[in-house]
This record gives sequence, C-alpha cells and structure tokens, in this order.
Amino acid sequence: MNATTQLDDLSEKIANAIVNLVDQTDGPVTFSRIELEIPGFRGAERSTWGYVIVALGQERLVWSGMSEAGYVALSKVLLERRVAIQHVSASPYLLDNCVLYDEDWLPSLLVPARAANLETPRRLLRASDQCRNHLLARAASDGKYGYRARLPTPLRFTADQFSL
Repeated sequence: MNATTQLDDLSEKIANAIVNLVDQTDGPVTFSRIELEIPGFRGAERSTWGYVIVALGQERLVWSGMSEAGYVALSKVLLERRVAIQHVSASPYLLDNCVLYDEDWLPSLLVPARAANLETPRRLLRASDQCRNHLLARAASDGKYGYRARLPTPLRFTADQFSL
C-alpha cells in the first residue's frame, strides 16, 4: 500500500469517527475533545497541521496540532457538509482547560449537519441570528451566490450562548 492510499484510508477512518462523535453527541463538540477521543487526529510529529478559514476577509485559525490525516479528515467533513461548524467565544475551551495561544485563533465547535442554520459556498454554519443575517445581507450586497438560510433541527444541547 502506497503512502497516498494509507493517508486516504486513515483520513476517511478519522472523518467517519468525527461525524459519528458529533452525531452521537447531538450537540457541540470541541476540537480538544476530538483530539482526546479520535485516534490519529492529533499530530504526534513535531510538524503539525492547522486548519485555516477566511472569515470576513481575514485568515483565521480554527485548530492546529493535527496530523496530516486529521487535517484531511477535518477538511473532508466540512467541505462535504457532513458536519457544521459554529464559531464561538473561547469559553467552551476554557471549560476543557484547552486554549490555543494564537492571535488568529477563531474558537469553533462542530455540530451535526442538521443543526446548521446557514449554508455557504464552502461549508455549513450554525451562527447566531445576528451573524447569520449579517452574512446573508453582506453576500447579497456583494453579489455572492451560495449563501442560504437553513432551518435547523433541535439538538439535545447547544452552545448558542457562546456564539459570535
């Protein structure tokens, strides 16, 4: 088995584990919990991977310290819309005693895809009503396509009180 096939197989296994964890939790899941519960997500080597998104015109770090397979898995579950991402304050991470010390960090959680209330061209989001409405209005005024409000289904518990 070549290295590419091994990476593909491991990243698919990690992606499936992420989706299962998020769906079974039926609520928000921190990346620190994913690191603890999903083997292979966290990078063991000195050089690790970080997942970056562009939010309101700025590059922001979602999570770092991942293995290459973990990075590929996270990219896959977000881009394939198998889970949704929710940007939050650092509070949920303070409860986990885990904070990234990076000025570009955008604390985020994963939630089941069905909990998303906004579809964007690249991923599903769960956002506060104010943030969702702002993003929809901005996309409309900029002539950007692919932004659509969604009706989320209820979760067992949410982190909406921490939403940005």
